[in-house]
Amino acid sequence: MRCQRCHAKVDPGRKTCPTCGTVVRKRRGSVTLAPEVGGTKLQAALKKIGTRFDIDIDPKVVLLAIVIILALALFITFAQCNGCMSCKGCSSCDSCTSCASCGSGVSCASCGSCASCNSCASCGSCTACGSCSCGGSEQDEELSGGKGLLNAPALSNEYYHKGTLYYIDGNNLVALSDSGVVSIVAAASGMSSVYADDTNVYYLKDGSIWAAPITKPATISDDPDDRYAAKRILNATVSGSDAGVRAIYGYGITNGWICYWGPDRADSFVIGCKPLEGGAARVLNTGSYHMVQCYDGSVYFLGRDEADYGILYRIKLDTGEKTVVFNEKVYYFTLSQGCVYPITWINKTATLYRVNVDNGEVVRQWEIDELSGILANDSYIFYCVNDSRGGNIYRMAPDGTGRQNIFYDSSTIQLTGVCGKYFSLYTDLDMKSDKRYENAVYYVIDSANGEKIISRP
Repeated sequence: MRCQRCHAKVDPGRKTCPTCGTVVRKRRGSVTLAPEVGGTKLQAALKKIGTRFDIDIDPKVVLLAIVIILALALFITFAQCNGCMSCKGCSSCDSCTSCASCGSGVSCASCGSCASCNSCASCGSCTACGSCSCGGSEQDEELSGGKGLLNAPALSNEYYHKGTLYYIDGNNLVALSDSGVVSIVAAASGMSSVYADDTNVYYLKDGSIWAAPITKPATISDDPDDRYAAKRILNATVSGSDAGVRAIYGYGITNGWICYWGPDRADSFVIGCKPLEGGAARVLNTGSYHMVQCYDGSVYFLGRDEADYGILYRIKLDTGEKTVVFNEKVYYFTLSQGCVYPITWINKTATLYRVNVDNGEVVRQWEIDELSGILANDSYIFYCVNDSRGGNIYRMAPDGTGRQNIFYDSSTIQLTGVCGKYFSLYTDLDMKSDKRYENAVYYVIDSANGEKIISRP
């Protein structure tokens, strides 16, 4: 036999190598090194490896090398963040206010909640924050009123404007400022579809559009119906109408225009518009339609007649020009940053497209399983996915980057509104019943911290 360390010949009866003195033991005709007394299992294993390859291995050197490799890996991973390691919530960038430097030298401390940052949803390393408008004028313009693009084009029972969330809570139209101040703007039953500008908060009631001033006059009538100085600005009643319809089912306000839709006296469905300040109402479209949304001076809707079911149309409010934006059967759509996002279903697969509204060019498309609804503002695309595990709401930048899950519930859910950093939804829907909302719960949620502003059956 031979010693596996120095390869000297060892007599079968010896317990040590005559040349190097290594303690040996027999194993099927060969000599194997025995572990040193008091040695660890790691040391024994390393010695075994060294013996096999005829090399000396120092366990301390191996451990030091492992530590150095791990340290280098951690440094490479976090070095990209440019000092952003103090950012507590940088994976979602909703709490990026603690971020000392957002990767591009733009101070994120002025960002408030980073909810308008076009690429901040992918802020895992915070380098994507370079396109953040934290220190720029676009975000300031939006938050101060500007174009009002922090809200989805499809009006809901909530609207965000100039640092204030306006929402309907029972029979009250409530204003909630970013600083937490709560006030009542209007009070009436049956209010819906809220919109706000610098002067008024608008809402739909009794088939007509009403406006309540944000700043109340010094004297207000004692009449309970006029307690908040709300006035009907576009009349539609069964007895008569200045809007060309007998009831207004929905409306939108964009670029100085009011666009509205509903049935006329002959029960034909029409879409009409009138200037917000004076001017006569006129009809833009007659025929069946659904999913009407107003955006950037135009109205968009899906055809519902047999010949054009699901075709996406656009009508410019100033000229009345009507064009086809997307000539496939669309189930849902939303609008953001000059693009429309239609959804088609083929063979149980949902495909989401990004289409230029001016030329109809398909810029991008995605396949998303179990997609069941979509809304957007000019900062994020929000969409709902319901599967066997429950309901999820995701958001991503308008270009499709930075997808993240912002809400989960074990029940079936429906996304209903997007307004600034807030979104609204129903949970506990029974989609197999005609009374799907009977046991549903309605929430308005602050996406920055998950706080439920409203929670009611």
